[in-house]
Amino acid sequence: MSAGTKEKLLEGALRTLVEQGIAKASARTIAATAGVGQGLIFYHFGSVDELLAAACRYGAEQRVDRYRDRLAALGSLPELLEFAREMHAEERAAGYVAMLGQLLAAGQNSPSLAAATAAGLGLWIEELEAVLGRLLAATPLADFADPAGLARATAASFVGIELYEGVDPEGAGRALDALEQLAALAAVLEGLGPLTQRAVRHGLRRGTRPYFSAARRVGGPLRGPVPYPPFHRSPDAARPRASNAGKAESPRGLRPRHAETPAPGKPTGLKDPGVSAPAPRPADGEAGGQPLPDPTGSRGR
Repeated sequence: MSAGTKEKLLEGALRTLVEQGIAKASARTIAATAGVGQGLIFYHFGSVDELLAAACRYGAEQRVDRYRDRLAALGSLPELLEFAREMHAEERAAGYVAMLGQLLAAGQNSPSLAAATAAGLGLWIEELEAVLGRLLAATPLADFADPAGLARATAASFVGIELYEGVDPEGAGRALDALEQLAALAAVLEGLGPLTQRAVRHGLRRGTRPYFSAARRVGGPLRGPVPYPPFHRSPDAARPRASNAGKAESPRGLRPRHAETPAPGKPTGLKDPGVSAPAPRPADGEAGGQPLPDPTGSRGR
């Protein structure tokens, strides 16, 4: 009886969210939809927010179970995009896209709803990661793509497209078309011959060398900005910086020769210390210098 009552409350909460929205998801409304007393909500879940969080996880499990077999049967990335279009249409018609948008908005102020929404999305991400890992294994991208990160990026993209479609259906359609073009490109790579695939892998390996050099050092895929490997130099290293006095400082690690002040008596530059410097030129009026003009004007008479 207790399990049946909890399931009624979960189903009632889901129906209330889909049909009336989260703004009207009160204890009275949910209890009326479920056909039970209000007190049972607090007895089984403690609060309305906890019931909504449990209903969010419950609904996500149901939706993932509904599509799991179809996901397992996909054989290419274009098929995955086609499935995503069909699933998106079904979920929007059932009201779950609008419900997801409301849960994402409400989760900004409710930690329990935020955690439940993230857990529900996590179920989708797990399925996507398994599918992407399987489909990418047959392409030259297998050694370079991160299925876990790509699954999260894909889920975030589709959540954004689903919400964006509510205000700009044409723009959302173009976004899906762009994703399909990328999937078609991956399908072309999959159909290349062994030698061509080798060439593509070689080019990708060279283009992503800084990433994978750093990934090998940390023992796995990078989760943050790619650091510069030892044989690279940061672009900021050669950029002069303004000092506190408003003057430009030298690039890091480099000091101009003119900035060095030698000790008294110490030879400067690259001259051999054993070679004496040339004698200074005598000043005018001194021995060896230019003659002084004759003040009497008698020169030349």
